[in-house]
Amino acid sequence: MIEQISLLTVDLIGHISCLLLCTALFRRTCAKRQLVLAFLGTLAAGYLITVVPVIREFPIKAILLVMVFTVFCHACYEGKILTQCLCAVFSYVIMLALDTAAIFLFCNWVGMPREQIFADPQLYMICALFSYIVIFVVSFAIWRFAQSWTKIEKISVSGFLAMLVFPLVSLGTITFLFQVTAKDHSVSHWAIVNTLGLVAANAVLMGLLHHIEQEAEERKQNVALQHQFETQLEKTQVLLEAQTAQRKQTHDFKHHLSVLGGLLQEENLAAARQYLAEISETGQLDALAVHSNNPVVDAILNQKYAQACELGIQVDFAINDLAEFPLSNKETVVVLSNLLDNAIEACKTQKGTRLIRVKIQCSEEKTILSVMNTIDKAPVMENGLPVTTKADPLAHGYGLQNIVSILADHGACPAILCQDGWFQFSTVLFHQTISPAPEHDQITQKSL
Repeated sequence: MIEQISLLTVDLIGHISCLLLCTALFRRTCAKRQLVLAFLGTLAAGYLITVVPVIREFPIKAILLVMVFTVFCHACYEGKILTQCLCAVFSYVIMLALDTAAIFLFCNWVGMPREQIFADPQLYMICALFSYIVIFVVSFAIWRFAQSWTKIEKISVSGFLAMLVFPLVSLGTITFLFQVTAKDHSVSHWAIVNTLGLVAANAVLMGLLHHIEQEAEERKQNVALQHQFETQLEKTQVLLEAQTAQRKQTHDFKHHLSVLGGLLQEENLAAARQYLAEISETGQLDALAVHSNNPVVDAILNQKYAQACELGIQVDFAINDLAEFPLSNKETVVVLSNLLDNAIEACKTQKGTRLIRVKIQCSEEKTILSVMNTIDKAPVMENGLPVTTKADPLAHGYGLQNIVSILADHGACPAILCQDGWFQFSTVLFHQTISPAPEHDQITQKSL
């Protein structure tokens, strides 16, 4: 009975060490109650592996423990299963190396060979407790040191295979050292140093997984920033051109109204109808679909409206006076251009109804922004955002990320909804300072 309790205590210490390593490397996704239940299940599985004669021998025991550890990580922590499996291998090798080094030190301390220690139940349990206390202390130190790390989420298959080589070689080295020192009364200092060196090397290499993930995230952010910069330059140039064209059209529009007014004063209705028909055929009356009292917003929406018209996409606007629109001109270009580009991109390949609805309503306290478009099928979502379907995902898919970043700077967050053949992106921007109420809310609605 005492032997079973001692064995269970040793097993518990080992599994708590595994829990610390999991928490150090991965972000927990389950509730504490689920974590405790999963931990108890892992403890029971580890105990069975230890006591069942058929499976407790190496290498079957090692494979099963790595599998149990991987399943536990996948059930309770965030990350891809390949990454979790690799960390399980590293953790097992580190714990095995620590166990081996502790046994070597214990053999030197008592001056007895390992076979004789293992044959004595009391000495064996003392040695096991000493070993697993060492494992717990080192695991706790890794957990404390790794709290500031970016949690590991994924690694490529090639990276998994490349990183797997070293722990497997380390496992073979530890096994060799364990075999050749079985009958030694005093283990050489070289063997102990070698084993501790393997612990350090595997711990450092496991820590490199954090740096690999961090560098990959930084590269991703750099690409996003570069893409955002290029997009802003391109869209700013288009915006300037659109504003220039809008000024020309507004100037011409005043002349058209003047001519029509003169003809109507002369009661020359036939000539007025003919002139109105001529300018309608040129599209000059339809050129400005949106008048929001915000030239930047007008330029973007009118430009995107023209693009949608060329593709046969219907666009509806619900816009009021946006003179107090809370975003800067640069932010407005990024947010509205990306949202409408995505909507047009989604609609142009559809076979059925192709419709975009844009709603921007500005009041004293807040601004409501919503862009809806019809879809044939719901997009694949990842981290709350749709995944780009373009051929080069590294160069695309950053538009919504940039929008989310801008909204976060203003204390807002997006709401994305896909249902009933519609994709909707909406948000509410609360104003930091209350502006005077607009004299009138002019609603502009335009449909193709």
